[in-house]
Order: sequence, then structure tokens, then C-alpha cells
Amino acid sequence: MNTQYLSVHLIHEFVVDRPPSVQSLDDRIIAQKVVYLANQFGIHCGDYQFTWYKKGPYSPSLTKVLYNEKEQINQFDYSQYKIREDIQRALTPLKDAIKYNSLNLSEADWVELLASVHYLYEEYSYLGVQTVMDRLVLEKPKYTKEQGFQALDILAKIGIIQYH
Repeated sequence: MNTQYLSVHLIHEFVVDRPPSVQSLDDRIIAQKVVYLANQFGIHCGDYQFTWYKKGPYSPSLTKVLYNEKEQINQFDYSQYKIREDIQRALTPLKDAIKYNSLNLSEADWVELLASVHYLYEEYSYLGVQTVMDRLVLEKPKYTKEQGFQALDILAKIGIIQYH
């Protein structure tokens, strides 16, 4: 078993109450974005580099780890491992933010929006928040600026960006 996968598994299971999966595109989006956002809280599941891709922040090496482990997932008892309480406390705001979803988007779309807004904010906030939202709508026309601002507010409330 890959220890990086063990970290991904435990963090994902804590944040969204189920283990990671690669069965559907939505599953893969959620797994990528949960690990990306956990990194923003200083919780690193491995040495994953994220770049911008079609669905927002994406790590090819994380995809490789997820696919490599999918065949062995039923051959290992993950219940014997738990994440530490300090990590649970650190990730609780992220867990709450994902559950909050005031926009009533699908879970995958909501997590994608949160991660994408964070990524774009980190890249473009020096040009102003309006530029960040313009970029969001340009890159992801399925979202509106209003949705982007709501995600930005949530990200600020949970403390992974400085806004306002």
C-alpha cells in the first residue's frame, strides 16, 4: 500500500465522509479538490503539484496515486488508521464549507468552485478581486461572478484566503 494514498484516503474520508473514488468524473473532481484544499490548511497528503486544468486545480501525480490504488482498495483495512485530532480540527472548517453549499450546486461543482476560486485568487488577486472573478467566468462559464464571490466569502470565513 502506498502511504501517500493512505493520507489521501484518510483526509478524503474525514472531509466528505467517504473514501476517494475514481469511478466517475465527479468522484475524481472531488478527490482532486479535497486534497488541493487540504493543502491550503497545511495538511499535505503527499508531494502533489497542482496546476490549472479543465476542472480547476489538478495534480497528475495525485491521479496516478488514485488509479494505482483503485485495484487494491478492498485488500487493505483502512479502519485501523485514524487521522490525528489536531488534523481533524484543522480540517473541520473545510468539511463544514463543503457541506454548507448555499448555492445548491452538486457536490462536485461546489468543491470545484471553491478550489477554482482559491487557485485563481492566489494567482490573480494582485490584479484585484474583479479580475479574479472575470477569470473565473472566462475559464468556467458554468459559474457566475456572484457564485464566485459567495465562494470567496466562504474561503475567507474558513481562513484560507485574506479577503475584505
